[in-house]
Amino acid sequence: MKYSFYNDYSEGTHPSIFKALYESNRIQSVRYMDAYCERMKKAIKQMLKYENCDIHFLGDFFGTKNKALIGEAVVV
Repeated sequence: MKYSFYNDYSEGTHPSIFKALYESNRIQSVRYMDAYCERMKKAIKQMLKYENCDIHFLGDFFGTKNKALIGEAVVV
């Protein structure tokens, strides 16, 4: 199989991602304040090796893509 990274619109997704979407599709949650976000916050803190920070998820990607703050570091 040949892989191409032409763009992210030309192909579907990996079967394991489809499976995860299928399994979580009917679970209702509050936007950006659910168990998924809490798990992601923990993962980000572990990756940063810095537990004493606030992680916030911002909606409306196009309006906030340059405003993501983690601790004192600006992530663009």
